[in-house]
Amino acid sequence: MKIYLKLVLSYLRVHWLLFFVGLAAGSAFIFLFPTLSRALQPPKVNRVALVGNYTAGSLPLKIQNEISLGLTKLLPDGHATGSAALDWQTADSGKTVIFNLAQNLFWQDGTKFDTSQINYSLKGVEVKRLSLYRLEFKFKESFSPLPTILSQPLFKNALIGLGDNAVENIKFNGRFIASLTLKNLPTGAQKIYKFYPTEEAAVTALKLGAVNHVEDLHQTYGLQNDSHLKVQGHIAENTIATILLNLHKDPISEKSFRQALAYALPDSYPHSATASSSLPQNSWAKSLNFKTYPQNQTLAKKTFADVASASATKRIFLSSPKELTPLAESISAAWSSLGLEAKTTVSEIIPPSFDAHLLYLEIPPDPDQYALWHSTQAGNTTGYKSFKADHLLEDGRRTLGDKERWEIYQAFQKALSEDLPAIFLFYPQLYDVSRI
Repeated sequence: MKIYLKLVLSYLRVHWLLFFVGLAAGSAFIFLFPTLSRALQPPKVNRVALVGNYTAGSLPLKIQNEISLGLTKLLPDGHATGSAALDWQTADSGKTVIFNLAQNLFWQDGTKFDTSQINYSLKGVEVKRLSLYRLEFKFKESFSPLPTILSQPLFKNALIGLGDNAVENIKFNGRFIASLTLKNLPTGAQKIYKFYPTEEAAVTALKLGAVNHVEDLHQTYGLQNDSHLKVQGHIAENTIATILLNLHKDPISEKSFRQALAYALPDSYPHSATASSSLPQNSWAKSLNFKTYPQNQTLAKKTFADVASASATKRIFLSSPKELTPLAESISAAWSSLGLEAKTTVSEIIPPSFDAHLLYLEIPPDPDQYALWHSTQAGNTTGYKSFKADHLLEDGRRTLGDKERWEIYQAFQKALSEDLPAIFLFYPQLYDVSRI
């Protein structure tokens, strides 16, 4: 044993430098091996299925937000905060708003971001470039929803954005996008979005391995029973299952008849969150005090009987997209129990002369619902007309303070719930499914 030790010591005296260099190199390799291994692996590819027909100019907002930034971004409660613009100031009683842009941003083609590439087209608004990094919006009267509107992601030509994920490839099927490949610039990881016409087609693609993730399904399709898949649910906070009522039709034009329809319906629905107002679920302006219609068959029948006795019309057609047919049929059954002849029809759009139409209504993040309910707006498909509601909607969008706006929208939601041009049912639960 002593002989071997002498030989080792003798070797180290002659070759000590080589020994310590080898020892250091070996230690470094052991320490860096995980990093080197990851670097040598090909970039991860995530294939995601989405349902719908989209063009390059109408991509889902969630994808737009992956590719680029807006001047602002939205907090969970709907408030706007800085993004590509660091901050903003108002002047002239809110008629002038100046945004101060970040000076360290670059487009994905390597060019520097400044006001020269921003081209907004807002009706009745004068947009002026004050400098490379200051942009002015001038209104005839103050417009409080502006910061929320400017959360819309910015793009140059060919979907060049300001975010970490750049469009690497895009394939079309006719004028609609068949697939869209995003590349994460810091990591090289790819995400390929594939678009399918129906949820059933997207689920089939997942089962066949064409994709490894499906987003925003309205039902689980039994996928929770597959041990190779993980199903996660989430509430669509900015979407409300809503029954629009045509106030131009009799007896729907009678408020008491609309209230009878509401009282006949359940208070809650499976796999959803009950809609507590016409605003997004977590809106900062959400109402705390408004009229509700808990299910009450006795009151519903009495109210309906009072209206029906004065009307020759005892029939109502409820239209809905195909995916909502089961829900529409359950609603019609509830209305039929009142003695009303209720029938369902399938229509992917709101029919020109509808009685009632069930749909998933997309709600803007700002509490301003002028486009949906003001009597002058084309988006007011119910024909709702209320001097009080119009006045509140006008005041809400030209008032700047959160406290003042909150009070206005409390009053508006109370008026809307009492007039009942629509019945707000629930925020639907959506499902994301991934391969494990």
